[in-house]
Amino acid sequence: MALATPGRITALWVVLKTLQKMDLRAKKLEVLSFASRSGLRSGGLPIDDGLELGLRGGLIREVDSDLIPGPLGLEALRLCDEEEPSGPVRRLFLSVLTLRDPPPWVAYWQGDPTSLDLILSDADKAMLASAGLYPPGKGEDLLSMGWWRALAVVPVPAEVMAQRKVIGDAGEELSLSFERTRLIKEGFPSLAEQVWWVARESPAYGFDVASFGGKTFGKKEPEEPLAIEVKSVGYPVRERFPFHLSVHEWKAAAELGTRHIFHLWNSVRPGPIPTAGSVSPQVVRGSELLSHLPGPTSCGRGCQWESVYVELPI
Repeated sequence: MALATPGRITALWVVLKTLQKMDLRAKKLEVLSFASRSGLRSGGLPIDDGLELGLRGGLIREVDSDLIPGPLGLEALRLCDEEEPSGPVRRLFLSVLTLRDPPPWVAYWQGDPTSLDLILSDADKAMLASAGLYPPGKGEDLLSMGWWRALAVVPVPAEVMAQRKVIGDAGEELSLSFERTRLIKEGFPSLAEQVWWVARESPAYGFDVASFGGKTFGKKEPEEPLAIEVKSVGYPVRERFPFHLSVHEWKAAAELGTRHIFHLWNSVRPGPIPTAGSVSPQVVRGSELLSHLPGPTSCGRGCQWESVYVELPI
């Protein structure tokens, strides 16, 4: 799958311009052959990749073995008569392609808007800036502001969601190891053996790891149960830790009270032996989240939130 790059964006424009010169309809091989001989940049553009981007974004369509511009492709041709794509054309291309087929960085940015500078490469920043989309627009630029708002909620690819799960599983494994080591150091090796990674069985538990208070959390006895909900991100966290909390997870935390904690891990790296940015998690009590959760509603039990995005100050 070709990712959007400046060269591929320009190649997509060359394909559209080629279709325009061929009366807006032509055979695929004819278009590729003609576009590859284009004088633009001496024909050194990745034309095949440009066509792939166009088809994926609906800017170009294939009908009965012919290529035609889609409605957005026609709009791009209306915006510019030049051989090089203009800023508005680049903006249109990147807007459509990123919203319809988000690159991997979108999933991590959705998790923490404050991490955008960390996640975007210099090349990505330059490409978005060339289209007037970076830095994120404020109220004076409605299109840019709206695009970033849309990007914050657009569904991300299945493979990226799978990577999120890999990072989440690695964080849970880190918590499992951390709790066993903690209890052994506190003099409770038998309790350490009983620490259990319940999320491997099902997310329906409402928490991820079942442990024990030991000396650190046990108000009464070391054997007092301790439920741990684990939240993990794969990048460094500066001032606020981002995570999503489901109502099911929150109900478990509220019901268990002092027998429940959150483990927050950042810079998690999956592997045979997962690692993180620190050897121990940040530990948070459910009470620390109260001010970050939706408040009571006037409709009582008739409506409730299902999940909430939290940026917890650290």
